[in-house]
Amino acid sequence: MRVNFSAAKLSISTLIIMVFLLSIVSPTMAAQLPTSVKLNKTTITITVGSSETLDATVLPANAENKAVTWSSSNSSVAEVVNGKITGVAPGTATIKVKTKIRSKTASCIVVVKAATVQPLPVPAPITVKPVPAPIKPVSPASVSLNKKSISLTVGSSETLNATVLPTNAANKAVTWSSSKTSVATVSDGRITGAAPGTATIKVRTADGNKTANCVVTVKAAIKPTAPAPIKVQPIVPTTPKTVKPVPAPVKSVTPTSVSLNKTSISLTVGSSETLNATVLPANAANKAVTWSSSNKSVAKVANGRITGVAPGTATITVKTAVGNKTTNCIVEVKAGTVTPTVQAPITVKPVPAPVKLVSPTSNPTASGLPKKLTVEKGKSVNLSGTVKCSSGLEKISICVDNYYGATDGVIDTRTVSGNSYNLSNISINSNHAAFAKAGTYNVEIWAKAIGGTGKQVGSLTLIVTPVLQSIRASVSEVSVEVGKSIPAGGSIKITGVYNDGSTKELTWLNDVNWSIKDPTIAKNGNGTIVGVKAGTTTLNVSYQGKTTSVKVVVSEPNDAASLAKQILQCKNISLLTYQPCGKVDGASAYDNIVATANGKVAKRSSYENAPGGTVNLSTTMLKAMLNLASKYSFRVTSIAGASHSKNSRHYAGVAFDIDLLNGQKASTSKYANSYVSCVKTTNHFIESTCIHLDW
Repeated sequence: MRVNFSAAKLSISTLIIMVFLLSIVSPTMAAQLPTSVKLNKTTITITVGSSETLDATVLPANAENKAVTWSSSNSSVAEVVNGKITGVAPGTATIKVKTKIRSKTASCIVVVKAATVQPLPVPAPITVKPVPAPIKPVSPASVSLNKKSISLTVGSSETLNATVLPTNAANKAVTWSSSKTSVATVSDGRITGAAPGTATIKVRTADGNKTANCVVTVKAAIKPTAPAPIKVQPIVPTTPKTVKPVPAPVKSVTPTSVSLNKTSISLTVGSSETLNATVLPANAANKAVTWSSSNKSVAKVANGRITGVAPGTATITVKTAVGNKTTNCIVEVKAGTVTPTVQAPITVKPVPAPVKLVSPTSNPTASGLPKKLTVEKGKSVNLSGTVKCSSGLEKISICVDNYYGATDGVIDTRTVSGNSYNLSNISINSNHAAFAKAGTYNVEIWAKAIGGTGKQVGSLTLIVTPVLQSIRASVSEVSVEVGKSIPAGGSIKITGVYNDGSTKELTWLNDVNWSIKDPTIAKNGNGTIVGVKAGTTTLNVSYQGKTTSVKVVVSEPNDAASLAKQILQCKNISLLTYQPCGKVDGASAYDNIVATANGKVAKRSSYENAPGGTVNLSTTMLKAMLNLASKYSFRVTSIAGASHSKNSRHYAGVAFDIDLLNGQKASTSKYANSYVSCVKTTNHFIESTCIHLDW
């Protein structure tokens, strides 16, 4: 039998060509999604300051979108930008690359070592000498500050100095931070008072994380006390008067210094002398000053008037209310002997002999004083007890010594007579300037006998308590889903506001009482707010007669996140990563689904007719998208993004457009009509470039 080999060869050649042609023709126009990403290295080692670039390969090679993002698990050790890794500090970090579509990842471990100091080149001397060994970089062993605590007023500043040891440390860079920036801020060591309170300033070495702290106390700037108003009897004018224009306000000038007329004085026990303080510049806006004594048992001071109490030495300090400028005067107090003063007469006469002070026959005493009194800020409280002196009383004074550092001051003085005085006639007003804020104060009772000197006869503790003015909630509204709960205390902070300007965070367990207005919508579930059914109600909070409220919104369970995750994994659905017009604005179909899968709201575009903002994607729409994918493959071009008509349902999160259907142009595909009819929609139509569906 004869075989026609020529015909056979022709058939085989034809078959090979057909197979080749079939292998290069894509059976569908459906988009190819990334299946994996890999790096050219899985570990690298670099030094501080050096860099190395990683190469990322996205597979398959024909993936539609190969865009990736880079991240570092510890940017304080290693940073990454577009694959270029730079060592920041010694340590270990993981560099991760992730595809923008389907979130495929790959990692590389980066070990950053300290930069080594290269040895200096050896000169070429006449006599060969040994080359010194390379200097090993020295890490910081400690850091310290020049002050452990400072006190500022609101608006004032002070600079801290940080010392890094050892002195030959290779890297002496430090960073600064404040535990409470609402009280005090810090920049390069310069601390500025923001509001009254306490904050901790921390300095930390860039190498080794060595730390040191400074406690900062910020006080309110002392405002000048306005003079008491002068009572003016009304006068009926007989003729109109011309009103002169009020001069423009003078710009506030801060004091630069304060001085005293004397730097030292000498007194005897019971005698007094007044110092004069001069605040410069002369046009300083606030010239108020405070006075203090370093040893009140030797010498006391009130408004510049110094009185000797007992033999010894004390330092009197004057300080400006603004700027805290100070100066001192040394006071020496001697026993109470009066030295005669020699006059300068025209005719010399004999000087009389020194006259000794005659002490009173008895000293004042007090009895029946309470050990402690409590008064609310803004109110008054009466003293109790009696002061007696057999030789007669002349004066009673009440002084305050603030435990919180305010200067001593006389808050009440009475000229009295007789041998006994009832202290219930004296009322202490907690609004006095000496009681600047609520707190604990030491109140002293002084008495002066006829012909004698002032003597402290007793003291008591005065506790000034703040008065609650109101309570406030940290939020005006909270949300919870039906069947779920949120902790009341974790979601809402309640703060008490007091009449001395202080605040206190109240606890849900021990302080406040709370209830929910409509328990059919939300209820109290042992300290949590539990959603019962969709709707809105009010959470009412009360504390010591003060109330506040928070709106509670209960919504139906939202399982959009799980639906979005299914869409990302569905092979029949591809998502455009940019807008149909080519814009990249974070509101693409892909961006919308990824945000929803992560439990976040979807972003709307903000160009042309697009309104901007965000929206929750409809679960009905997401379910319909998955239902369609069970029968067809398609590409979604826009959901909440892109520019549509101003009232487009896209912006309500209930519509999406497709441009490819089973690999063909959707608007001309033979499947278009059967596609839109396979699911019940609120509205749908076929446009020239896409198919629109909404619910």
